[in-house]
Amino acid sequence: MEAIGGRSAGRVPGPGRLRGRRAGGRWGPGRLLGAALVLLVLPGVGAHGAAAQVLAGTTVEQGSEAPLASVVLVVERGADTLRAESDEAGRFQLRLPSGGTWRVRAGRLGYEPIEPVEVEVPEDGGQVLTVRLRPEVIALEALEIEGRARSGLALRHQDTFTGFLHRWDRRNERSGYAIRRGDPGMDAVISVRDILLQFPPPGGR
Repeated sequence: MEAIGGRSAGRVPGPGRLRGRRAGGRWGPGRLLGAALVLLVLPGVGAHGAAAQVLAGTTVEQGSEAPLASVVLVVERGADTLRAESDEAGRFQLRLPSGGTWRVRAGRLGYEPIEPVEVEVPEDGGQVLTVRLRPEVIALEALEIEGRARSGLALRHQDTFTGFLHRWDRRNERSGYAIRRGDPGMDAVISVRDILLQFPPPGGR
């Protein structure tokens, strides 16, 4: 995550540096990792000239900058909680009841979430955000396959159906082959003879 940048609505709008805090303490760009939240503060005017506090922007994938849809953004302060979801173009918008300090977090399945970040929203303007999410790496469990050969048969020959038939023809030599899955939910050893009893080759058992 990068530091939040922006300027107040009372100055010339444009990107810059804005003080930011993680919930529970201050942080700086050297301590942040993962997703990024970049802000641009713009003046906003609502109906009949009344000041409007609008939180809007886009969600993109970090690195490719491709728009991300279905990103859920949660903005909260005290008992007030507002939610928005980005559309197919990665755009979102939230109208806040007032300015001040709001906590913003965002997340999407398959991406690293943005932890709550405190954002200052001016009373006479709004915030435009660019939210960058980094793809999340998911580790998969390994699949273990073990083979066992007897009676002089090559292991590579036992991995084919032709090998099954060959062992059936030489069944008196009691050759065998076993497969074991390294899966916590399945720990089974099946011999070729058991398979052939259930599914006999052409010509019968």
